[in-house]
Amino acid sequence: MKETNLKMQTHAKNWIIEIIDYDESMGDGIEKEKEFNDGKDITNYITRLEYKRNQRRLQALKMRGQTFRTINNNPSSNHFVGNHRATTSQNITKFIIRARANTQMTGEIKDKREDEPKNPCKLCGYQNESLMHILNGCQSRKHKYTERHNLIEGILVEEIRKAQQQNKPIIFRNSTIRVNGEKLDGEESRLKPDIWYIKDNKLFIIEITIPYGQYTEDNQNTLEIRTEEKKAKYNNLVIRCQEKWAIETHLITIVASSLGVLTKESIQNVHLLTGYKGRR
Repeated sequence: MKETNLKMQTHAKNWIIEIIDYDESMGDGIEKEKEFNDGKDITNYITRLEYKRNQRRLQALKMRGQTFRTINNNPSSNHFVGNHRATTSQNITKFIIRARANTQMTGEIKDKREDEPKNPCKLCGYQNESLMHILNGCQSRKHKYTERHNLIEGILVEEIRKAQQQNKPIIFRNSTIRVNGEKLDGEESRLKPDIWYIKDNKLFIIEITIPYGQYTEDNQNTLEIRTEEKKAKYNNLVIRCQEKWAIETHLITIVASSLGVLTKESIQNVHLLTGYKGRR
């Protein structure tokens, strides 16, 4: 990673900043050479430059920066941090910050501080008690993962109901799809979406998943991977519903990481379902 050096040149009425060893990865809004009218503009520009550089440094850390890559340019997943209006408790906020920075004292962190690994998962005995294992992979915590999923599902159902001012639809959870008492045949007939309902002659199929947000060794975002997996799993169901009942069918995926990060597509989908445009 390149370090960014600055060289300033002054002229009669203007200031010019030239970046030496300019790196294209600095991102949008950073130019190799830029002219300013006053020192305040220069200060703001340098601050933004330093922010981008430090952001890249953080995201490059293998142990500490993975989650920060998934929340890059995602203010809706960070609005409670430093926001006095947020209703999130201080303890939860502290936990999320520590967890996203991977500084929670897990067996994996202890092992890296000791000569010999000897801190397996206390519940299932798995050798590497990483944060990802605790939040998503422990066999002894599966019932907790189900509770977490169902809690998010229940909140979404409640918000969907609130958004329907009249002709409120019947909302089904974890059940096969039937229209006018008829069901599909074949493999699709056995699929049970997390949520589905019919409104204004439109069928909405909603799937929720809560993976651990990180990047794989081949640089793929696990949140995006899970999104595509859900779409692939239910694509044929959408087609079959449209063919059998001639009904406009929408598959909506909600992907929220176990550290509270929603994909931008998921945020848009929540807005679509609830009609809510702000942050909660």
